[in-house]
Amino acid sequence: MVTNSFIKVWVIMAKNSLQNKLLSPSSSIIFILGKLFNYAFSVLIIYSIFNQVSTIKNFTSPQAIIITLTFSLIDSIIQFLFRSL
Repeated sequence: MVTNSFIKVWVIMAKNSLQNKLLSPSSSIIFILGKLFNYAFSVLIIYSIFNQVSTIKNFTSPQAIIITLTFSLIDSIIQFLFRSL
């Protein structure tokens, strides 16, 4: 019973937060550009590391990039859902 109340409150707060974010497109654009910069910077760091070495713990450069981008994407989704960022 208490869990249902928390879920209802969370849904209401998430809707309000999403409406707030969509009403101010400049902040949404800055947020998206920041995330894209974060992804690009992560790939650049991994690429520069793999220019010096061929593998790290048997991971190749494409594998490391996919792992990092997957983690970043999941982290962004969690931030959006639970912190409304």
